[in-house]
Amino acid sequence: CKANQLYLILDLHAAPGRQGNDVNISDRDSTQPSLWQSPAAQLKTIALWRKLAERYRDEPAIGAYDILNEPNWGFEDPADRNGLKESQNKPLRDLLIRITDAIRSADKQHIIIIEGNGWGNNYRGVFPLWDSNMVISYHKYWNTNTQESIRHILEAREQQHAPVWLGETGENSNTWFAEAIRLLEEAN
Repeated sequence: CKANQLYLILDLHAAPGRQGNDVNISDRDSTQPSLWQSPAAQLKTIALWRKLAERYRDEPAIGAYDILNEPNWGFEDPADRNGLKESQNKPLRDLLIRITDAIRSADKQHIIIIEGNGWGNNYRGVFPLWDSNMVISYHKYWNTNTQESIRHILEAREQQHAPVWLGETGENSNTWFAEAIRLLEEAN
């Protein structure tokens, strides 16, 4: 990336213990405790981010740290396996803050990207932001390209006074992508 003047975003796709019930996303082994059920896995995740921050703190090719990809977990209601209905997301917020603190102990400059529950889109209970150099990420798959489909992230941007980042999208048609680009550019 440095040789080609590109930024690299470090993104933790499979945390120790795994951060979700969706096996395709987090390689979850349901016979083992999840990240949310294992204090040891949480400590490993925090230590990993501290080590990464120590290593890359002075690296200009690193654009940001995306600290936990697509958490999807029912904290309040285990039947809500992917955390779409969560209203508090307290364990998620608490872990994101602990990871941020570990990163900031070594690296005060790089952007930290956070993702909500429910594959990066459910931020209920995660706000307010706790660091002045954060970006709110969301993921957009298989939905309409209307103002309503991005309303939640535009509201978060406004309320938190923070930039937003479409961290993932795909699996759609070329027409869908053209419409999505137009919608997102209109929303700045």
